[in-house]
Amino acid sequence: MNLNRYRTIVYAIGLSIIGTGSLLPMSAAYGEDKNINTVEFSDARLKIEVDPVEGDVGIQVFAEADNWTRLSVYDPQGHLVFKSSQKGRFAQLGGAAISLENAEPSFTEMPLSEFLAQYPAGEYQFRAKGKDGVRFLSTVMLTHNIPDAPRVISPTEHEGELDPANVVLMWEPPEANGSPIIGYKIVLVQDESDFDSLPEVTLDVILPADVTQMRVPETFLLPGGDYEWEVFAIEESGNQTMSSGFFTTSP
Repeated sequence: MNLNRYRTIVYAIGLSIIGTGSLLPMSAAYGEDKNINTVEFSDARLKIEVDPVEGDVGIQVFAEADNWTRLSVYDPQGHLVFKSSQKGRFAQLGGAAISLENAEPSFTEMPLSEFLAQYPAGEYQFRAKGKDGVRFLSTVMLTHNIPDAPRVISPTEHEGELDPANVVLMWEPPEANGSPIIGYKIVLVQDESDFDSLPEVTLDVILPADVTQMRVPETFLLPGGDYEWEVFAIEESGNQTMSSGFFTTSP
């Protein structure tokens, strides 16, 4: 998707996160010591993201646990979906959080039905081993509830130059497809910067489900700038579908 390169996210491009391993019981995976302290992850999520404009789909993994050195995710049938181990200097302190998504195949390469078959709906187990001996275990529900995309109303690339002091993003709610829309995410990117360490300037906002427009802060927009914006409809389990628009501000 066009804006993935702008997000602060660790990509698993080139890394298959579809595994063939089998689910091990906690005792087999982490030893038989019944005195081991087992706690839940601070954050553990899976969600599907669909871009009907680009015609592709991906799955995103979020996990947070203090000082973890090894982390695994298993699907409802017990097959390994993702595994990561801390090595080198990172392993000395342990990890804190990981956020990644797989490379997004187009629907011509992998139809949506085939993609969903590789990620069956149901309960996924997140497991991690902590540097201090703590074991982390959380169960996360992945659904196949995919909302329709919201419809971009304005602005679009055909509207001409806009006054940077008066830009309002507007969209139309999608059909929920059986699962309520709980909110919208807006991502607005200005892809020019004078700093190599900050190649893009991004505005990323989460809005309630009853909001269908947002005025862009004047301080964010520059005169004579080219902008791309995305609106994601987020359904109850976290899956999201997006639409995008483009606009240019007047000098």
